[in-house]
Amino acid sequence: NKELNRVVELALYKNKIYQELVETKLRFEIAIKAGNMGVWEFWPTERKYFLDKNLKALYGFGENELSNNLDDWSALVYKEDRVLMTLTFGNFLKSKGREFKFEHRIYRKDGSVGWVVDHGLLFEADNEKPLRIIGTTTDITERKEAEIELQKSEEKFRNVFEGSGIGMAILGLDGQFTKVNTVFCEMLGYT
Repeated sequence: NKELNRVVELALYKNKIYQELVETKLRFEIAIKAGNMGVWEFWPTERKYFLDKNLKALYGFGENELSNNLDDWSALVYKEDRVLMTLTFGNFLKSKGREFKFEHRIYRKDGSVGWVVDHGLLFEADNEKPLRIIGTTTDITERKEAEIELQKSEEKFRNVFEGSGIGMAILGLDGQFTKVNTVFCEMLGYT
């Protein structure tokens, strides 16, 4: 009877652990999707690349549309960013660093260009697996587009401010000048 009770307890415990694992996996998948990211693993010495369906979706591909071939994925890196990415990644592998982070542009399936950040952690080889990097790729296109628009807006303001034919000044909350244009200085007799 004790043995039967022990077997039942172990089976219930195993079922509980399994349920917790399923719930954790579901939370992870929801978080990855909500974060607009995909997960990957790369084995540099063997040139093997493993990825999830969310990463393919980030690039606009279906789950079965794109292979895990590293060369196929490298071709999706924006042409002007490839050399810098290769150099940055090569330097990372030669360094003693444990963390890799790189922002770059990508080509999507529909031909549009997006921005992503790759963020990975290095794991040394052990008895079971070779040297590997496990990480995420996050879509940052909206943020980068907002940054570009902000830069354009700031440049436009600066050009209007500096090129204006009237004197202009910006005051801080304390009433002190924080920025003045050339015309304003000339009005006050400064050159």
